[in-house]
Amino acid sequence: MPKEDQPLPPSDFETHWDDVTSADVDELERVLDASKGERELQKFFERHPNLLVQHLGGGHGRWVVPQKRLGAEFVPDFVVGELSSIGYHWELVELESPRNRMFLKNGDYSAATNHGVGQVKRWRAWLTANARYARAARDDNGLGLTGIRSNLDGVVLIGRRGVGGEEAGLRADDLENSRIAIHSYDWLVERARARIKALRGPGRRTVVVPTKRGLTMRQVYLKADRTIRELKPEERPPPRKLGSAAEASSTTRRHLRK
Repeated sequence: MPKEDQPLPPSDFETHWDDVTSADVDELERVLDASKGERELQKFFERHPNLLVQHLGGGHGRWVVPQKRLGAEFVPDFVVGELSSIGYHWELVELESPRNRMFLKNGDYSAATNHGVGQVKRWRAWLTANARYARAARDDNGLGLTGIRSNLDGVVLIGRRGVGGEEAGLRADDLENSRIAIHSYDWLVERARARIKALRGPGRRTVVVPTKRGLTMRQVYLKADRTIRELKPEERPPPRKLGSAAEASSTTRRHLRK
């Protein structure tokens, strides 16, 4: 569990996984069908960042940081993160073209896949050498990636299903050793549609708790608690004891039942 006086990651990069809609996923599929490279997808995911965090499970906040410069050398396509009861988890995301093959016919990685894996490894090496700078808040001239570890996971998105894609068989031993997952873009589509189905239900309500940058986790928790107390009795969630201040995050969305 993170310390209560630990600053949250920048609120301008927080995204709400539960805002995903069928229209968003339909648009993603149209972009994938028409895309000739990763540039269109970079722009699309910057507009719809929540589609990049549907595979994460942290309930205390999720963040999507586009093209965060790592020194003068590297610019990852995205750094995505979550906060759960065990702390922060960050991943590096490399976008390759949806028209590229994931594997060759002989089962070897394609050149594009090798390029994506290499990118993630280079970014990770930089973070290993600059971990303290990466974790420091932006107000302290850091990158603001709170709790990031040097051995963070990576995700390479490439190709479509059935075109040298995941059906060809993943080299699971290599992926586990390098902590880099390789998925087709159809994996994102499936994750998002599964989330939408899971979120459907009667009486769901959303309460937004606006905050500002620079607040500690305890300050955010107290603001969220005040907001809940100001609701009408019939709008409040059932009373319970919160585990820690980490259960509230900047611009927290609380799902309530009628």
